[in-house]
Amino acid sequence: MASLDTLIQAFTHGSPEKPGLLQGRMLARFATIPEAGRVVIKSYQRGGIISLFTRDIFLRTGNIRSRKEFEGLALAARAGVRVPRPVAFASQGGFFYKAWLITAEIHGHRSFAELCLTEEKKAAALIPEISQDVQLLINSGIFHVDLHPGNILVDHHGTPCIIDFDKALYQPEHKKKLAEKYQKRWTRAVDKYRLPASVTDLHLM
Repeated sequence: MASLDTLIQAFTHGSPEKPGLLQGRMLARFATIPEAGRVVIKSYQRGGIISLFTRDIFLRTGNIRSRKEFEGLALAARAGVRVPRPVAFASQGGFFYKAWLITAEIHGHRSFAELCLTEEKKAAALIPEISQDVQLLINSGIFHVDLHPGNILVDHHGTPCIIDFDKALYQPEHKKKLAEKYQKRWTRAVDKYRLPASVTDLHLM
């Protein structure tokens, strides 16, 4: 695997991508790493009042955020969920640190939220596939705390892929309760951003 210096240099000099509709504040850059090919390097950014003082420095209280997300992606992938292939995670610092997550690039991707606004019928036709992946998360007790249409990317083949497992939780609770959490968060985002009603309902058990 590439050295930490190589990964950090790739982030610094990679091609940046601005977050799209509903895709949050995390900064992502594209780069090519010899051992892994074309990858996306995600930098963790703070929000809220604390971001006025520091944008990308975190206090270490356990596992670093990039490691947690890496492990969440790996767990979801083992459950059969379509997610970006986790490649590596990196950090710089000790008690105070910066963090990066490296995943394989999803070729020709666009946000499902943006697809909803430009090609409603195509977006609505993907709901069964997206629901299937969410159901796999539920069956495995994985709670993606921020699942919404902006955290689904659709590749050049039209295949949806769930991203952003930052702060994902393992909650082996009743499946119905977990399904209700997923549907409530999804519906709130669809309503807030005035996405088509045809993509509101996930088909969950």
